[in-house]
Amino acid sequence: MLSRFAPAVARTDANAEGRLTRALRLWVLLACRRANPRAAVAPVLGPAVPAFAAFMDLAVSLWPEPLLVFPPCAATLSPDESVLLGLLLAAAEADSAAADRIAGDLLDPAARARLFQAAARVTDALAAA
Repeated sequence: MLSRFAPAVARTDANAEGRLTRALRLWVLLACRRANPRAAVAPVLGPAVPAFAAFMDLAVSLWPEPLLVFPPCAATLSPDESVLLGLLLAAAEADSAAADRIAGDLLDPAARARLFQAAARVTDALAAA
């Protein structure tokens, strides 16, 4: 019963989910230090960096509180990381209903739709690379 409340395991391998986890963590950690994160995530995401930057800028502006991410070496995901990665994975599957379920408690329907569209641009850019 309690296992459903356990933090999700962070994937940091070379697959798309692992790359997105790494990029998300680097982006937030560097942006909080007022550093430009684009150069740090470029080796991770390649040509998808502009779409990812737009996604992150939108997420930060829509999020009800400052984004919480764990350090790059953490073995689990923060709740915010889980939601953002869930949105990106739902976008990869073109599953807007899943995205609504994932972010339903955090964002209003218009904000969810905007973030889902931005997430779809990220996953499209990753697929094209």
